[in-house]
Amino acid sequence: MIPLARQQRSILIALMLLVTLTACAALTPGSPTAPPSPSPGSAAPHPRYVVAKKMLLKPDKDAVAYVPDLVQGINAFAADFYRSVGRDNQENVVFSPYSINLAFSLAYAGARGETASQMQEVLHFLPQETHYPAWGVLNKYMHQFEEETDASGALRLHIINSAWVQEGYPLYDTYVNTLGRYYGIGLWLVDFIRDSEGARRAINDWAAKETSGKVRDIIPPNILNQRTRLVLVNAMHFKGLWAHPFTSTREEPFTLVDGTRVSVSMMHVDKFFSYVEGDDYQAVILPYVLGRRVSPILQAPEPDVDMIVILPARGRQAAVEEALSPRFLQEIRDRAEKALVHLGLPRFRMSFKRPLKQVLQNMGMDIPFDPGRADFTGISPDAKVNPLFIRDAFHQAFIDVNRKGTEAAAVTAVVVELEAGPVVEKEVTLTVDRPFLFAIVERHTGVVLFLGRVMDPR
Repeated sequence: MIPLARQQRSILIALMLLVTLTACAALTPGSPTAPPSPSPGSAAPHPRYVVAKKMLLKPDKDAVAYVPDLVQGINAFAADFYRSVGRDNQENVVFSPYSINLAFSLAYAGARGETASQMQEVLHFLPQETHYPAWGVLNKYMHQFEEETDASGALRLHIINSAWVQEGYPLYDTYVNTLGRYYGIGLWLVDFIRDSEGARRAINDWAAKETSGKVRDIIPPNILNQRTRLVLVNAMHFKGLWAHPFTSTREEPFTLVDGTRVSVSMMHVDKFFSYVEGDDYQAVILPYVLGRRVSPILQAPEPDVDMIVILPARGRQAAVEEALSPRFLQEIRDRAEKALVHLGLPRFRMSFKRPLKQVLQNMGMDIPFDPGRADFTGISPDAKVNPLFIRDAFHQAFIDVNRKGTEAAAVTAVVVELEAGPVVEKEVTLTVDRPFLFAIVERHTGVVLFLGRVMDPR
């Protein structure tokens, strides 16, 4: 029987993805159409918001056909990134491939040549001519979480993007309109040159507000400087309740990888769930109470979200992690059948912090980080004289799963400088009493919002 605590479980996912572009050559004045540069000696202005000429429009019907490939790419990156950060260690892992992919997409819109090609390969992006329209459709589809929140309050998914640009720095209209049309982004005008700390506080305050205070101080000190030109941000906040809440919690043993047995709070529920087992694993799909209306965008019901819990057979965790892929996750969803599951799932709370530069370089994406090779000339005419490159990137995530609810937060920062995210007659018991994998997945598209593993739930 799968002990699943029958509790009202509220998932709160606060996600932040940050892309910062900075300059390291001599500063040059903007084009005549750029925002006015601050005059010497004047006080640094407060952030001002400028709406793009084209903001998140009705999705192109032709672009709907690109969405399955976009989702496939996000999930493929999720599996690659998971293996990269989880290899050769026994750490707990949680991250948001959706946020990382989305934030880097904002920089990809200005990438050219080998820089764009390498981002496309490692991040599993579509070609640029189809990538942005596909994101436009997916963004509009996911935005229904916010537009049509269930009256019961059982669902909330807040996804928002922003771009913070140096006052006076010229951006191509094509780049600005791409951000506005497909990602719903306007521009916040700030002064990195004279008040980088003030700009950092403004961005951090915005992130805290958009994630209901779950993400604070996302940009650490001494990251932004006089060469910073653009900060691209994605924030997500998700809240959902279990469709079948957990009913009880008791102390039970959990076996770590080294064989050590520790005591954990195990949540329990007996209910019919979608369940599947293979030679190397058991998996159960735990639904959240979400929307029930029909989406006119993807001809699918309003977005729904599930948590997939994957329990490897004893001694088979490495094999399951190696098999992790979009196809593997889809097969779990396709093969799962209703079964009476006596579920035991441990309460767990963990955080994850990892600089992304080295991870992505190890995965084969080094050109965007190289000041001598990166090409982001699609962002600004100034970049042809003073090239832009990604200085560094950061991702932080947090998740708290307990009987009362679940909170999760993730932050990704990409710093770019100027060069110098029916009943079946089957009954099973699934006690998740050893390391396991989990994924939070939107049901109809199959896109992975969060992916992780629990090695030690204490």
